[in-house]
Amino acid sequence: MKLQTKIVLSILATIVAVVVATQFFQQWRSRSMMQRMATASLRTEEATQWDVAERVLQASESVLIETMAAGEMDKFKQLIAAQGKVKGVLELSMHDRRGRVAFSSAPARLKQDLPADLKAGLLTAAEPQRRRTADAFEIYHPIPVSAACIECHAEFKASKIAAVLT
Repeated sequence: MKLQTKIVLSILATIVAVVVATQFFQQWRSRSMMQRMATASLRTEEATQWDVAERVLQASESVLIETMAAGEMDKFKQLIAAQGKVKGVLELSMHDRRGRVAFSSAPARLKQDLPADLKAGLLTAAEPQRRRTADAFEIYHPIPVSAACIECHAEFKASKIAAVLT
């Protein structure tokens, strides 16, 4: 092989190597940037969904608590059933002081218990708990015993938590 051919081939090989290396670097950089953007977008979307879930719970909770305090349980049942028709709400349930579903927008959930890993904490402290599952954003909000609760339910005197709204 002539010297001139060897030089041309080595220059071509160097150019091809530089182009291939540049392409690999650009692909790696693009993928890492896309991964960072996707992660940030997912975090933002998840935060938005938590916010929406908390707002729906707050809006529902105030009306439901007022209805219970007034002793209008038929209206309470209607309101909680209507929550199942709200777009994005999979279920709204009221657990009794033992952690069993007493009222629910999803009748199949009646008489089911709170998740075992959350039950003890929810029935002893008034701190809301959040849990993310594959299908839902779950918020468990304990309802502390108040004077209005004790008016109708004397057995609540020994309890800190009257119910858990989920």
